Amino acid sequence: MQNSQRLSKLESVYKSLDLLTRFLNPALPFLNSHNIDFIIKSHWTKFLPQKLQDDLELLPVSVPLLKSHIKDLSLGKWNHANDHKPLIDFEACSLDDIVSQIGQFGLRNMKMSLLLDEIPLLNVKNVEEMIHLNLSEQELKFDPFMSPKKMHEVEIMGNLIYRIAKYENFKPDTYSSLTDNDVGMIERLIDIGSGKGYLSSFLSLLYKFDVYAIDSSAGNTTGSSERAARLQRVWAQLLRRAMERAETGHAVRRGKYWKRRMNKAAQTTTEVGLQNQNLKDDVKLLVMEGRNNEGEGAPLNQEILNHRLRNMTLYVTRNLNLKEFISTQSNGEQSNQKKLSLDFGIIGLHTCGPLGVDSIHLFLQDGAKFLCNVPCCYHHLEEVVFPSTALEVNTPYSRSKEKQRKSNFWDADEKSTITSPTFPLSRHLQAQEFNLGRNARMLSSYSFQRMSHELENSELNKPMIWRLLLQVIIAEKLGHTLLDYHVGKLGNKCSTFQEYVKKALQKLHLDNNIQVSDEEIELIYKRYEPSLEKFYCYFILRTMFGPLIEGCILLDRLAYLLEQIESRNKGTS
Repeated sequence: MQNSQRLSKLESVYKSLDLLTRFLNPALPFLNSHNIDFIIKSHWTKFLPQKLQDDLELLPVSVPLLKSHIKDLSLGKWNHANDHKPLIDFEACSLDDIVSQIGQFGLRNMKMSLLLDEIPLLNVKNVEEMIHLNLSEQELKFDPFMSPKKMHEVEIMGNLIYRIAKYENFKPDTYSSLTDNDVGMIERLIDIGSGKGYLSSFLSLLYKFDVYAIDSSAGNTTGSSERAARLQRVWAQLLRRAMERAETGHAVRRGKYWKRRMNKAAQTTTEVGLQNQNLKDDVKLLVMEGRNNEGEGAPLNQEILNHRLRNMTLYVTRNLNLKEFISTQSNGEQSNQKKLSLDFGIIGLHTCGPLGVDSIHLFLQDGAKFLCNVPCCYHHLEEVVFPSTALEVNTPYSRSKEKQRKSNFWDADEKSTITSPTFPLSRHLQAQEFNLGRNARMLSSYSFQRMSHELENSELNKPMIWRLLLQVIIAEKLGHTLLDYHVGKLGNKCSTFQEYVKKALQKLHLDNNIQVSDEEIELIYKRYEPSLEKFYCYFILRTMFGPLIEGCILLDRLAYLLEQIESRNKGTS
């Protein structure tokens, strides 16, 4: 029964992958074009089908319309009337068709992903669990001890990891009736690419996990240990304020002499009682924070933190034997420390490029019980280059050639022989010889929600426009742009286009080769200013494909996992 369910899941993933790849494949030359070459290589006419060009040129307010489409996609409000229509080829798509199909082939619409509040594990209301954690049923909101974005990620992911570790062996309809005696908690976690240790320290302090935080950077490891020690010193106060905020809506400021007041109140409790409920609460919190009646702070037990959280420097590859690694590390523990099972969960927040794939390979090892991973930086993946599907980016858009070969579709480093490719992983996409390309994978970092927020009140991005026009100047003055010209985030440090050009040429060591006056720079800007709205449309349209590209990468990984499970089952049957 379980095998047939897994097979059904795999078939569903294959079906969704096929829809995505059929939609993306004809658009890949467009998606792999580079923004800075928009003018000098005539991207508008080369890579946009004529119908799409006509749609965008006829619209007097095409940029605001595209922004509104992105907002609709973020809210799931595209034109659902077209959801059941046959796939429309990119060459024949109108703007409305593009928007509708981008919405239609999103992971959520294809029932391949869930919102947070739809995950059964996050909706457990288990009294035993709340008693065990000493938490209220309301969601805890901590004072920020990292950036707002990181706080949001760590709090949500920490809660999800705790639920998975506790309930991963049980069916969703049994969660609410379970007690601590029923549940075999996975207590060891391996944080792959732990970075600055925000997630690992949060998990060890709040949820009492035994965490191995592994990072390849010694600087990150040292910084993580120091940060965890500082966080432990204030953890009781952070937890107290988070609990107050959950129960009453706000955290009370105690004032300068709160310890003296609380100690005095505690000494008279048995004789006259306390009239003030706030004092009762503070006495209880005083005990919780490990203070004695004389108001002295209990010494911090750094040894406990060291045994719960181990920061270590190690370059992780898919060949690392995690069970042996844990066993070796555990041998050094003191005999009075709690003996834990060698079973473990693998976690990672922003596991960059190939590291996310290595985490999947490690998860397939014996002893790994779950994988909770948030990948990023897909442009760092090492992609298998199938010559039969390599597309020529520098040729005009045309379906006259079914397969256009030998291109700059991939960067030079990707054309080299890759011994351990990280995309595609699944047999299904490898059999199709499907490629995405680096520039297309760069787009996968865009989400509809983030784009909608950033584009809502923004106009043309000045640094991006300046970089586009700098490429024009270089091409006109040198007659080519054969070299890679990287200027970084120089635009954010300049107030005018003239200043930007002068500093960029200096940084690129081209100031002796290219002589250009402020007046000439101004004339170039004015000459190409009418093209800038088209460029903005082109840029927004490309980014709209980002979530589909990420969806393709994630479904490929899911298909690979299910294929491995299917192969194992066949081997044991």
